[in-house]
Amino acid sequence: MAQHVRILSWLLVVYGAILMLVGAGLGFIVFGSGVISGDRTAMFVTGGVAVFLVCLLFILAVPNFIAAWGLARFRQWGRILTIILAILHLFSFPIGTALGVYRAARSAPLASSARTSAAAPSPSPSACRSPALPSGSRSRR
Repeated sequence: MAQHVRILSWLLVVYGAILMLVGAGLGFIVFGSGVISGDRTAMFVTGGVAVFLVCLLFILAVPNFIAAWGLARFRQWGRILTIILAILHLFSFPIGTALGVYRAARSAPLASSARTSAAAPSPSPSACRSPALPSGSRSRR
């Protein structure tokens, strides 16, 4: 189980890095197309669009890094954030969809193992009693 948590945390780091690289690449291409045109207005507009795209994709990448950090340290909030991100990643075809499906497939065994451990029998009351005192050593109160 711990191995899958580590795998998922690294997958989230890789997906966040991909988002950051795509953002930087799109920003470079959009801004570069304005520079190639040579028009000041085009440079201003494409520069603004490029900054918006870079900031948007960087903001979308940050929760992946936060969730990966929480998962790597086995924090409960990291698991919850990962579930939320997995649902949101389902709409990001093909890599995000694969990541979301992997997360959903890994959470099913977690739920079933939690149910079986919760249904495990508790120790009997006789097992929890303290050992009986010897017959000659009664305490007076």
